[in-house]
Amino acid sequence: WFTNPSYVGRVFESAALGSAVVQVTAMDKDKGQNAEIIYSIESGNVGNVFMIDSVLGTITVSKELDYNKKREYELMVKATDQGSKPLSAVTSVLIFVTVSDNAAPKFAMKEYSSEVSETVNIGSWIGLVTVHSQSSVVYEIKDGNTEDSFDINPNSGVITTKKRLDFESIPSYRLVVQGTNMA
Repeated sequence: WFTNPSYVGRVFESAALGSAVVQVTAMDKDKGQNAEIIYSIESGNVGNVFMIDSVLGTITVSKELDYNKKREYELMVKATDQGSKPLSAVTSVLIFVTVSDNAAPKFAMKEYSSEVSETVNIGSWIGLVTVHSQSSVVYEIKDGNTEDSFDINPNSGVITTKKRLDFESIPSYRLVVQGTNMA
């Protein structure tokens, strides 16, 4: 039997591979080899991002976590004794992926695209970039802002025109935007 009916763990998405998340413990009244317990993850390990030490029951990070893709995992963990007729028990382990205060912000999308007419007024809204972060973020255009044609609100990520656009001179722009957290 497991010492708890269920277990809960939390892990930062930036946790290093091999980082311990939670330990499960099962007991067996038998003695000797019959009392030896082997732990295994039976289900819920989407992408095999966790592994379990089969002897100690420690669940560790085995692949990079991505808070934006999956924020929680419900693993079913099995403990099996080594008796001649093995007995087993199963428990659930709920693992929450969290973002640390000092984790680098992550953009909601890798690339943003916007189409705009060259006749728009100066100050017109072009688009919005957003990041996931536990702390406040400052946005800035790092590259591609030819002739200083665009501006970005450093707090909201809203991109606007700063000058008149001329399709014949510059048919397209490829801006590189950086979001920096303030933690």
